[in-house]
Amino acid sequence: MTAKGFYRQLLGDINVKDQELRDARTRRDELRTKLEAGVGAHTRGVKTLAAGALAAGTQISPLNDVDVVV
Repeated sequence: MTAKGFYRQLLGDINVKDQELRDARTRRDELRTKLEAGVGAHTRGVKTLAAGALAAGTQISPLNDVDVVV
């Protein structure tokens, strides 16, 4: 196997499928909404932002977490 072929196979093995990415982003955004509402019930000016590999586009499979900063 060539180096190029090896790299292509490696990327195929660790890449997260498009539907899995969409689902993870949806769940992350739902979590952000709930966190803002929950924490916002006790204090003003609560904001959240996406962080981590999913937000940066550097995630690999298996994708089993999302990161949110409050």
